[in-house]
Amino acid sequence: MSVTLGGITAGSAALAALHPRKPNPELQRELLDQQRELIGQQRELLDHLRSQHHHARLIAQQQLQLDLLEKVLRDPSLAAVFDLHEGEASAERRRQYLVANAMYTNALLAWRIETITKEGFLGYVRGMLQNPVFREYWDATRKQRLTLDDSDEARMGREVDELAEQLDESESDEWWVVGRPGV
Repeated sequence: MSVTLGGITAGSAALAALHPRKPNPELQRELLDQQRELIGQQRELLDHLRSQHHHARLIAQQQLQLDLLEKVLRDPSLAAVFDLHEGEASAERRRQYLVANAMYTNALLAWRIETITKEGFLGYVRGMLQNPVFREYWDATRKQRLTLDDSDEARMGREVDELAEQLDESESDEWWVVGRPGV
């Protein structure tokens, strides 16, 4: 049972006495700052989740590519489908190109999902460019890389093209330092 004091219950009057209706600007600023901080944290979490989802899709795509590669390696006649390069290549060479492509795209994936740095990626590719079969594959697929839209893959492909040119022009036997900033 509540007691009425001029139309206000005793409980409401006590509450009104403890919490005056006049706003407290300092408290409001503090609450607003806390809300902004929480919204910022939520945005960071959402960005992180989007990034993780993107990485998961890239990994799934890479797995599909490796599954196809496995089929080609089991049935060499399927290598004829992979004819994205200029000139003639034997079935054996096409299979080698597929492995070269898998090695490259695996390194590219590692960079895209931030497992390795850009410098680490380029260092790995610098070594791959020393392999004559990989180099032949890289040169044979140049025109296909030029058709890529402006993507991470296209930008990194252009950087690898530049690195290959630097390696060709270098007179140094120390290939591992060619194209490295500051060396």
